[in-house]
Amino acid sequence: MWNLTLKNIKEIVRDKKILYVSILLPGVFLLLSHFVLNHWQNSFRNIPLAVVNPEPDYPAAGNLLTEGLKKIVSAQSNLPFFHIQVMKEKKAFNELHKNKVAGILVIPKGFTHGLNHGNRTEKILFMENPKETAGRISAVVLAGFIQKFSFLIAESKKEISHEPVELTIVGKKGEGLSTDSQILLIFIIFSTLYLILFSGARWVSEFESGAFYRFKLAGIPPLKLLAGSFLSSLFLGVCQMASLLIFARLIGINPSLLILWIWPVILFLALAAEGIGLVLSSYLDKEKQLNLASSFIFLPLYLLSFPMGNKGALSFISQWTPWHEGYVISFHLLHSKLPDLWDWLRIIIASCALALVGTAVFSMRRLRHE
Repeated sequence: MWNLTLKNIKEIVRDKKILYVSILLPGVFLLLSHFVLNHWQNSFRNIPLAVVNPEPDYPAAGNLLTEGLKKIVSAQSNLPFFHIQVMKEKKAFNELHKNKVAGILVIPKGFTHGLNHGNRTEKILFMENPKETAGRISAVVLAGFIQKFSFLIAESKKEISHEPVELTIVGKKGEGLSTDSQILLIFIIFSTLYLILFSGARWVSEFESGAFYRFKLAGIPPLKLLAGSFLSSLFLGVCQMASLLIFARLIGINPSLLILWIWPVILFLALAAEGIGLVLSSYLDKEKQLNLASSFIFLPLYLLSFPMGNKGALSFISQWTPWHEGYVISFHLLHSKLPDLWDWLRIIIASCALALVGTAVFSMRRLRHE
C-alpha cells in the first residue's frame, strides 16, 4: 500500500500540469467565489423599496406593516434587508421607471377598516422591477413576510381558518415561474455545462490512446476532426434536452415555446462548450488532469449563468457568458414570449468567440506542433 502511495505521489510531483492545477486553481477559484458571493450578498441588504401607504398613523395596520418591513434583517449580511421609502403612488411609479427602486408595495385604502370589519381578504399589491434581480428577491421575502403578518392578524381575531391578507405580485414580464420550472431551467444550464467536460475528455482520451495521432497520419483534415467532435457534443446536448422536456411534461410543466426554440440555444451552448473543451484539451494530457481542471471551471461558470443585477464588472461578465443568455432565453420561452433580438445576438457572439478561441489554441498546440 505504501509503495503504491509513494508511486502516486511521485507521479503527481513529476506531472507539472496537475501540480499547477492543484496549487493555483484553488486560489483562483477562491478569488472568483469571493467576488461572486460578495456580489450576490449585496443583493440581500438595503434593497430600495417604495411603499405606498395611505395609513401612516399609528396604530393603523398600514403603519404597523410598514414599520415591520423596516425591521427585517438580512441573514446574509445581518443588515436591514429593505431601505423603505414611503411615497405617493405617482412618485413611486416614476422611481420604478427610473430603476431607482426594486419594486413598489401598494397597501390598499381602508386597509385597517377592511381587516376590522368583514371577512374578505385584503389584497396588497407588489409590482417588482423586472430589470433588477433585487426585485425578484424582494418578491420572495415579501411573500413570506405578508404571510406571517396575515397569520398574526388572523390569530388576534381568532379566525385562523380565514387568511385576512394576501400578496399579489405583478411585473412587466408576468408572473414568476413555478418551482418545477425553475428547477428545469437549472438543469438546462447544468446539462449544457457538462458538455465542456464531455468535449475535453473525448480529445484527451484520444491523445492517451494514440488515436489522435493515427488520425493525423491517416491524413484526415483537421476541419473534419473538429466538426466530428462538435457534432457528437451537439448530439449529446440534443439528447439531454429531449430527455428534460419529456420529464418536464410528465411532472406537469408546460414547456410552451421552449419545445420549438430551445434547439438553437443548445446548438450555440454546445459550440461554446466545444471551444472551452478544446482549450482544456490543448494543455492537459490526462483525464484526471481534465477532471480536476473542469471541476474548478464548472462552478464559477454555473454561478455566472444566472442573473446578477445590472451593476458592476461581474454583472457585465455574467451577461456575456453564453450560459447566462441561455438561461435568459429559456426563461422567456417558458413565459411563452420570444426573447429579444439582443439576447440572441449575445449568445451567438459569445458562443462563436469561445469556439474560435478554442479552435485557434487547439490548432497551435495540437495540430501544428505534434
